[in-house]
Amino acid sequence: MQVVIPPRDHKPITYRYTWDEYGEVQSVERVGESVDHSSHRQTHRWPFQNNSSPDNLTSSSQRTGARRTTWQPRGLSSGQTSPSTIDKDLIPDYVINYLRGETPETVALRASMKARGPQGVNLEQRDRAHRSRAADFYFSASRSNSDPNGAAQSGEEGGETKRRRVSGLVGWRFGVVINALIAFLILLVGIICLALDISRSRLGGESTIYTGDCDGARRINWVLQVIINVSIVVLLAISNYVFQVLSGPTRAEVSAAHDEKKWLDIGIPSFRNLIYISRLRALLIITILVTTLSVQILYNGVIFVSRVGSSSSLVFVTESFLSGAPFSNASQTNSAMFSRIDLLSLQDSANRGELTNLTASECVTSFTGPYVGDFSTILIVTDIKSSTGSLLQTGMAGSRGGRFLEAEISEGVRLQKQDVLFCMAESAELGRESCELKLSSSLLGVVTLLNLILVIGVGVTSLLRKFKPLATLGDAISSFLETPDATTRNACLLTKSDVRAGRWPLYEAKYWVPREHFWILTPSLIRWAVFALAWITPVALAAAALAVSIVEQPNGQLTAFGKPAPHQIYAFPAGTSRVAVSILAGLPHLLIALLYITLNALLSTYFVGNEMSEFAVPDAFKALRLSSAAQGIQQTSLYITLPRPWSWLLILLFSAAGLLVANSLVVVAVDVLPPPSDLSFTETTQLTALSTSSTALLALLAVLLVILAIPLGLGLRRANPTASYVNGRPAGNPLAMRGGTCSAVISARCHGPGDEGDNLVDPTAERLVWGVVREGEGMEVGRLGFAGERRGPRPVGMIAVGRAYA
Repeated sequence: MQVVIPPRDHKPITYRYTWDEYGEVQSVERVGESVDHSSHRQTHRWPFQNNSSPDNLTSSSQRTGARRTTWQPRGLSSGQTSPSTIDKDLIPDYVINYLRGETPETVALRASMKARGPQGVNLEQRDRAHRSRAADFYFSASRSNSDPNGAAQSGEEGGETKRRRVSGLVGWRFGVVINALIAFLILLVGIICLALDISRSRLGGESTIYTGDCDGARRINWVLQVIINVSIVVLLAISNYVFQVLSGPTRAEVSAAHDEKKWLDIGIPSFRNLIYISRLRALLIITILVTTLSVQILYNGVIFVSRVGSSSSLVFVTESFLSGAPFSNASQTNSAMFSRIDLLSLQDSANRGELTNLTASECVTSFTGPYVGDFSTILIVTDIKSSTGSLLQTGMAGSRGGRFLEAEISEGVRLQKQDVLFCMAESAELGRESCELKLSSSLLGVVTLLNLILVIGVGVTSLLRKFKPLATLGDAISSFLETPDATTRNACLLTKSDVRAGRWPLYEAKYWVPREHFWILTPSLIRWAVFALAWITPVALAAAALAVSIVEQPNGQLTAFGKPAPHQIYAFPAGTSRVAVSILAGLPHLLIALLYITLNALLSTYFVGNEMSEFAVPDAFKALRLSSAAQGIQQTSLYITLPRPWSWLLILLFSAAGLLVANSLVVVAVDVLPPPSDLSFTETTQLTALSTSSTALLALLAVLLVILAIPLGLGLRRANPTASYVNGRPAGNPLAMRGGTCSAVISARCHGPGDEGDNLVDPTAERLVWGVVREGEGMEVGRLGFAGERRGPRPVGMIAVGRAYA
């Protein structure tokens, strides 16, 4: 900084003084003769000034080189004086410091900090009490000059962030509001669709939103399925976020649990915490989760494709029928009531080769599946010998066709699958099948109501003004540092196994045993078992369905993606509600949702353990990351524990899994019209069934394997082992959380060096590091805890193997 100071005794000489940030004068330059100011303004004498003659001034300048008046290091010796040296010593440093508002204490502090080197420590708060108005002006000018972007940063901080702090929308509360808005947008789309559906048809029935070829209906259905499955996974992620916030305990709830020698989870969505938190929050959690899981089941049943068309007539004959053998069209062998003229015409067409040949497998598929075929009449040729003639039986394809297989089709005649030789089919005159894309109004109404309940639950969560959860690890550490927990005093190496075994509190010092820690050891065995069950269940069901599909396929091939296989139709009795079948088909989505919740909790345990272990890395100071309004150097975070990229990856994977589930177990809805030749059926028959798609099942298994690879791959990562050394090698990390999160273990790590639990750290004003805060001398035990960067570049020591700590 440079300042031009008027000359002493109003002499015509003016000097420019330059000093560094620690208060030491770097150079003094003679500016020249100053303008006579006597005619313009009144001047004042300097502090510490006396009336001196030029001779006295010269002698004083010469003595200054031999004896300094401040703590400034000596410059040139008196024998090496020069004009610049004399000019530099004209004004004593204490006068310069006085004008700047400094005191001897602040100058000494700056000198000591300069000797240490740059530490990044904010001295402004320490010397605030010693400032004068001139010093305030200097510090404000220094900040504006040293950071050209300071104005922009200050404007940004004072703009959006301060506005959100004033309104309370920071941290988890701001995240809940954002999630509430997203859920409301999904709700709004559902309300609009429901209103349009009610305006077109009655509520509670089915409305047709598309009629045309089946390929077009499938394409539209595919797009809608993508939108639906992304929406339900987003709702699941929103519910899990709110669940994690609400299950985060307050400090009062943690203290109450510790008094009863109980512990709580920190930083993860926890069902265990439900019995220790307030009833209102527990009720909100149950309501939100039940609502979301119900939406997972119902949403995919809102839209389905229905096939419409004429059924095929079946004619079972012996091989001699093709060569003109006689037959009888009596009712015993003619259930479909074909006329003799129609049967003779069919026999004549077969003799002339005008019919389409089908293989035995294609033939069985045609008359046992629920499909509306491309043929009006199918002639099934068998090797059965009959004494009543070459005509064995007539009937209708689709749901009624299956009754002919493995059954007695006429008196004394039993049809086996292997008896079918081949088929000959007559093309339909009414054209190919058509499809309708239908919407279930009743399911859409229920889903919209559930979405409304979810939005209300999330909105109520954002209005809990007095709720201050220890949602993140930083929340818990900050709370335990500001108000140490008396129940974990003198237990800085307390472990979760000690807590579970009842060895809490500890009354004797412990030795730290060095060991390598992998992330896979962070979750507890119970959490791993729950995740394994949640993963194995859908995998086992999908693998079993795939095996059955391949076995039942005549050629052992995979069926088309999302299309039901004709030979894998599981029909329901006539009159079964399609809504009920849609709900049944949506049950596998419940397994996917439970897998998401368990995996999210498992990965959150990984990252909260890693966040804790990083505080023990030497010289790696870290600021606390809070879920509420941060103070000073602390950071406010929207996410709780799981970083946003990982959350987005889970949403992507589980959206794909949900889409594959919807195409693996397909609802088959067929509106069968009677064939023109079958006069016994005059009404449309509704057929509802379930079928599987082996291609979609195989893709689902692949996605589930990718989901499993995420926790296993991350589990191979190691906690930073440089927190301690044995024989010059990294020995492990004492802050690694083995067996899951535990509030008691975290609080035990947050005590200071004193017996009364005092801390020499301000978590709001400095970054932290964890280590030895008091070395034990002789038989005295050491202390482990957090320390701030203001204590120096190495405020903590490294934990030693073989030394006791308490």
